[in-house]
Amino acid sequence: MKKRKKRIRIGYFNQILGEYWSFPPWLGAVETARKYDVDLISFYGNAILDQENYKEQGNILYDLAKGGKLDGLIVWKGHFSANLSDEDFLDFCQQYCIPFVTIEGSFPGYPSVTYGNYSGMRMVVKHLIETHEYKKIGFVGIDPENETHEVFLERYRAYYDTMQEHGLPIAADWVKPWRPWEDLYGRPPGELLDEWLQGGAASELEAIIGVSDPTATWVLEHLEKLGFSVPHDLAVAGFDHSEADKNSIFPLTTVDPSWTELGAATIRVLLDILEGKPVPEKTEVETSLVVARTCGCREKSISLAGGQGQKDHTLITGRKRIISEI
Repeated sequence: MKKRKKRIRIGYFNQILGEYWSFPPWLGAVETARKYDVDLISFYGNAILDQENYKEQGNILYDLAKGGKLDGLIVWKGHFSANLSDEDFLDFCQQYCIPFVTIEGSFPGYPSVTYGNYSGMRMVVKHLIETHEYKKIGFVGIDPENETHEVFLERYRAYYDTMQEHGLPIAADWVKPWRPWEDLYGRPPGELLDEWLQGGAASELEAIIGVSDPTATWVLEHLEKLGFSVPHDLAVAGFDHSEADKNSIFPLTTVDPSWTELGAATIRVLLDILEGKPVPEKTEVETSLVVARTCGCREKSISLAGGQGQKDHTLITGRKRIISEI
């Protein structure tokens, strides 16, 4: 990169830092900014138009980014702008009168950096179908008709499309909107989940995918409480490779979105824009499948400990094989 006449300053907008999905991208951005010798100034307020408990008043913080203090801006589009329409979000970004890049969410005609929600979920579904030969796979954490979370919708579309491509039906009762952090129909979601698992769905399904790792881990906890054996009674998978999953005694099959690279790539894209280089409208960092015991695989670390070499995974004897051997 050629020597600049002045030191570049980049602003980074988000409303949460300490979560598994927010800290690693920020850390990747910090490390990459340091590598290219630019200043990264973080602005952590609240979500725009979040009127709960007067939270919106804290967003005066974002006004500090005005007045020509910054050369470019990175804005997390997901939770940060959940209360805004696309038009309102664009107005919010344009008020700073500097180039901007969105992260985890796109806006037509403007550069964005995201990870493979569709391709990553597709890997999970294909793994369950092609490696384990599961045909009846449920999906928990989304209401397809009313979902507003763009990322979750993309993951659901990948599940739906991949099941269709393999000629597998999806019963209406296999897809449920429950999330551990949201009450629904005026009832705690855990009660609804238990009723669903005990009311026939679990006996019919062979695997359940959570729209995110927290949702999948929540399903695991309730299955254990109800006396189900995972993966022999039901396989479970998620998406996010969250810290909670990585610290679990029973590791979850999931997708690693490359969180750190997400932030790093955003810095690189914005620097290219500031140098007048062409950039694609959408830059997608590569995701990877992380197999573990909850789908019926043996983790790589266990295979290595047993002298199995550099195999990615080894199948644990599943329900179908047990039945055939009996």
